[in-house]
Amino acid sequence: MSRQAKQCELGETKVLPCGCWDCIIWQCFFLGAIGVIFYSSSLLSGIIIIILLPIIELLADIFYYEKFQVEKDIFLFLSLWGFISYFFGEIKHYKKNKDNLNDNGQISEAQLTNQNSAP
Repeated sequence: MSRQAKQCELGETKVLPCGCWDCIIWQCFFLGAIGVIFYSSSLLSGIIIIILLPIIELLADIFYYEKFQVEKDIFLFLSLWGFISYFFGEIKHYKKNKDNLNDNGQISEAQLTNQNSAP
């Protein structure tokens, strides 16, 4: 590690603290993901992670002045496409279930009325 630290642009003194903070941040992230799974669901944890992937890419480009390459464009596009299509499917599924509940509710009310009026 000392050989890599000497070759790093940040300098030898900044590599070790940067690596330590990186480990601490990743530990907090995974602890938070496990907490989300424990208190709600793994689906919500997956959604949060999917939301964070393109945000991390954009923040890396902004703060680390990384070159925004074609691979990142494709990655960002696919991540956002998957995220939007998931929520579009959920909204469509919710509306379909809502319509089915309304239809079933009207049928059950009609059946109740017929049962009450029959001798």
